[in-house]
Amino acid sequence: MFHFKRKMSKIGLALAILTSIFNWIENASAASAPVESSQAVVPPKKTVPIKYWTVSLGFISWQEKLNLTNSTTTDWGTSNLTGNSLNVDYESYFAKHLHHGMLASASLLYGVVTATGNGGVLLYNLANVNWSGVAVSYRYLYRFTEKIAVSIGPLVVERNLSYPSTPTGISANSGATLNYGGLMDFRARVFEHVELSQSIGTLLSQGGTVWQLALGYAF
Repeated sequence: MFHFKRKMSKIGLALAILTSIFNWIENASAASAPVESSQAVVPPKKTVPIKYWTVSLGFISWQEKLNLTNSTTTDWGTSNLTGNSLNVDYESYFAKHLHHGMLASASLLYGVVTATGNGGVLLYNLANVNWSGVAVSYRYLYRFTEKIAVSIGPLVVERNLSYPSTPTGISANSGATLNYGGLMDFRARVFEHVELSQSIGTLLSQGGTVWQLALGYAF
């Protein structure tokens, strides 16, 4: 319960920081805009909201390099992490460029890992051990139409995972507790408030391809 509360506080802090960045960019853009006349300017009709939130549930997976050691030997393998994600996204558009915006995303992650030694020296097999984590991403977003958008940007993942040692003295670890990478996603509004997103990315520290499919409610 302590770890869960700590993860939720990190997500809240990250969203607060990213929201402040959004507001600063928009205020700076509005302050620098030239005034062409004293007459009131009627803004064009907007096809999408200037700002909105999306809450979604998803399936996420990625691989990490598995490092195996005993008292005299080292070997390697592969860890497959799969699980579910609870995502909160904040989407904001620049005032004068409604197609261009930024997207901040924070996720709570939970799942299981399976691991297998591939080197053929140390035998290690692990199945269905629980892991948990949080992820934060801040991405540039381009909205082609009211229903179609693409985003790309950096990704930070913190996950908690402990590998049990074998009776023969083999210990294991994979990836990094705090990992960095990049993420790109495609978003489609299937209904007025229902959005489907497909994400793909990579983790840099002994990580592989990150893949996520999520369905959410936008408001």
